[in-house]
Amino acid sequence: VQRRETAGWKLGLSHHHTIGNATLDTKVTYQQGMRWFGAQPAPEEYRNEGTALPKITQFSATLAGPLTLFAQPFSYQTQYLRQISASPLTPQDRFSMGGRWTVRGFDGELTLSADRGWYSRNELDWHTPLRGQSLYLGIDYGEVGGLGSEALLGKHLAGSVLGWRGSLKGVSYDLFVGIPLSKPAGFQTSPVTTGFNLYWQS
Repeated sequence: VQRRETAGWKLGLSHHHTIGNATLDTKVTYQQGMRWFGAQPAPEEYRNEGTALPKITQFSATLAGPLTLFAQPFSYQTQYLRQISASPLTPQDRFSMGGRWTVRGFDGELTLSADRGWYSRNELDWHTPLRGQSLYLGIDYGEVGGLGSEALLGKHLAGSVLGWRGSLKGVSYDLFVGIPLSKPAGFQTSPVTTGFNLYWQS
């Protein structure tokens, strides 16, 4: 069992902007580890493979809006996230991707993880005639780099997802099936990934 005692601070700025019928949300955060409250050096520091004093910057942007295709109501959403680090990172601080919350189409059992990286999640939703129900298609892509990426099987992932989301009597749900589109040779993942998310609100 490995014990870690860390401390630090984090500062973030966010902005919301309207562009016609679309919205753009941006956010930038900076976090730095400190030797506060008895925080201890990370085991990786003795091998120069990481530090409990990380300096990490993250930038994210989300563009979303409605559109009409073939006389049908659609909406789109593009999400972008990038992490930059000025220091070698421990595993829990590294940028990781390959799963339902990052680059979809992968089962999450194996990920690509390194000090730096970015991904883009792109989604098109068809708002069906069924009230509150939509069918969506997503295509995602991401890359990693920096310390920790040298020994990886590769540095990029691309995946897709097809899903159905909606709400009924206070329960929101999201059912999906995903497949990998591009991955490094030897990167093991399921050829088809399925899953669901449920949210209940009283």
